[in-house]
Amino acid sequence: TAYNKDTPWLSPSGVFAFGFKPLEEKNLFLFSIWYYQIPDQTIVWYGYDGVPVSIGSKLGLTVDRGLVLSAPQGYELWQSQSILDNVAYGFMNDTGYFVLVRSDSVNLWESFKNPTDTMLPTHIMESCGVIFSRISETNFS
Repeated sequence: TAYNKDTPWLSPSGVFAFGFKPLEEKNLFLFSIWYYQIPDQTIVWYGYDGVPVSIGSKLGLTVDRGLVLSAPQGYELWQSQSILDNVAYGFMNDTGYFVLVRSDSVNLWESFKNPTDTMLPTHIMESCGVIFSRISETNFS
């Protein structure tokens, strides 16, 4: 399944969005999760080490590899992680997590098990967990 940059995947309540968030630089996007219903639309999680991607990049959900981010030229930039079981579906929940799940409802991957620079009120930091600070408000590296 390919993901369209123009239509973020919303949580059931519409509070969070998952997808390609447009950046101030024309034709650059950040693969991320953000607050969707507030004017600032604050980013709370990002993949691919915060490196912006260009227009035409694609995010796919695969059975055996999870989320796969590809450049417009088709080569792979990032994947959620090695998935040992088959992914049955993914969903964006109301706590800000994007989750990949196998057919027996066991979570295989969760965005905030791989935190970036933000913790949300319901999130729990795993033992030996690490979060990162970004260089600036608009530079996520």
